[in-house]
Amino acid sequence: MVNPAVRATALEGAERWLGALNKALANADRGALEGLFLEETYYRDMGALTWNLRQESQRDRVLDLILASAESTHPRDFRVDGSKPTEPFFMSEEPRVIEVFHRFDIDAGQGDGLAWLVEDETAPAGWRAMNLLTRLSEFRDRPPTWPYRDRFDDTHPDVRWSEYRARESAFADTDPDVLLVGGGQFGVFTAAWLNYYGVSNVVVDKHENVGDTWRTRYESLLLHQPHGMLHFPFMPFPKSFPEYIPKDKLADWFQAYVNAMDINFWTSTEFLGGTYDEDQERWTVQVRTNGTVRTMHPRHVILTTGGTEKPKVPNIPGLDTFAGEVVHSSRFTSGRDYTDKNVLVVGTGTSGHDVALDVHKHGGRSAILQRSPAIVLDIATANMSYAPYNPRIIPTELVDARFLAGLVYPQLKGNFLAQTKIGDEIDRELHEGLRNAGMKIWSGDGDLGFFYNYFKTGGGYYLDVGASKRIIEGDIPVIQYDDVERFTEHGLVLRDGTERALDAVVLATGYAPIEGAIADYFGDEVADKVGRVWGFGTDGEINNVWKPTAQKGLWIMLGAFPQARWYAPHVAALVTGQLMGLVPEEYANPDHPARTPREQTVKI
Repeated sequence: MVNPAVRATALEGAERWLGALNKALANADRGALEGLFLEETYYRDMGALTWNLRQESQRDRVLDLILASAESTHPRDFRVDGSKPTEPFFMSEEPRVIEVFHRFDIDAGQGDGLAWLVEDETAPAGWRAMNLLTRLSEFRDRPPTWPYRDRFDDTHPDVRWSEYRARESAFADTDPDVLLVGGGQFGVFTAAWLNYYGVSNVVVDKHENVGDTWRTRYESLLLHQPHGMLHFPFMPFPKSFPEYIPKDKLADWFQAYVNAMDINFWTSTEFLGGTYDEDQERWTVQVRTNGTVRTMHPRHVILTTGGTEKPKVPNIPGLDTFAGEVVHSSRFTSGRDYTDKNVLVVGTGTSGHDVALDVHKHGGRSAILQRSPAIVLDIATANMSYAPYNPRIIPTELVDARFLAGLVYPQLKGNFLAQTKIGDEIDRELHEGLRNAGMKIWSGDGDLGFFYNYFKTGGGYYLDVGASKRIIEGDIPVIQYDDVERFTEHGLVLRDGTERALDAVVLATGYAPIEGAIADYFGDEVADKVGRVWGFGTDGEINNVWKPTAQKGLWIMLGAFPQARWYAPHVAALVTGQLMGLVPEEYANPDHPARTPREQTVKI
């Protein structure tokens, strides 16, 4: 139990710093602000000041961004957030660091966030910020729609609930303000938050049932992250859920979530594409549903497909002459279809390892063809990277805010380096065994590890749940691409003349970049205007996801479950603010400091 005197000291320090911040912002006093931040400071804004997703490091650049944005948004009345299930407390004693969740007002409504304050007796307030996170959370003139207080039969006396929901979801006489393309985690999470803000929206998905984006994947799939990473907003998993969730159970939870959150979800519906009218500030898009093409005019289109569904097919000499089955991993169902067969799996990411292991478990003879070095971690080692999510007693909203505050590029990179070094030492024996078995192992670009590699490329790693042992023991051989001569009608010929008979080849080679899908949907001009998607940009954020793109009204949502939960409320709030006309006019200037830098490249 925390000593009351210590708790009071932390609260007093937090309130003193927040009060000084209020005074400095009210006076636009840069000198006073300099006294409130460390020289090595990390700041991240999620819409509250910038109506964007922006970050800066180093005090001068942080203050430049805050002061330029504050001229338009007027942040004020920073205070301890009493709604959070934790009070300001000391994170460490040497040096003393206070964590404080805060709230504040802006012209549009309210924001919230997190600050980590380091004790400094030379600072006017006695503390300086090491990290500051600010987020847009509420609107002054648009209160959240939840919780509902009225009785349904009083407000809708002429209709049953099921009939009302069917009418609401059909949009027979109107169009939604927002069209979400894709019914995975980004689609349903963002739709739920748009519902919270009272914004009309519909999710379209080509699958026959809600959750099929997971239900139709290979049968052995269990998620490789502990369930604390995967909670749905507003509706966390019950205690009965296993630590690693089977894909069918997850798919069923999607269906339950869509029903519980009253999400308008059109199944068996294909998005065909559209064009944007700059004058009307609306899209004209087409979707094919129930055998007919419908034209709609939403204000915003959000691509929530998680990427593309166009498989990458590598150019391997002779593959087109192979007479056996060639299937992409997206079409692979179960290893039981390959009992007593020789199967070559191309790719050493998660799907490649999972497929090879599943074939082996069902009595097939699988081998892996490796084309580039792999990042491999024991799953327990990987769990250290998101250890705060593992205890089930810590509220997810607190852990999410802590992660978001720490995702400022220089700090993030330093953390990845440290985590990778520790992980490589822990997994030294695993890596030695894999190398001895013929697999090429590395620690990612710049030794930054699997998590960085995910943000950079979207994959390229495996969290071991059993395949590595089979590789080390020789049950799943590894073939290096450099040793391959060509495919033949009956199998694979290596450069040393060895022939390997094959019945099937499974291409676990990923998918084409989403830039191609943007061009297919909206044309090359829009794709060029948007530019590169994914990978770290020069501003430290990920290129063109979870924030406004250069194409007005077009948003792109990519990533895994944590990113979907982190950024769905952020994008929903930004869309709501745009629909309400709250974004300051001066932010239309692409050179305003709050805008994403126009020249974006990938940084290592």
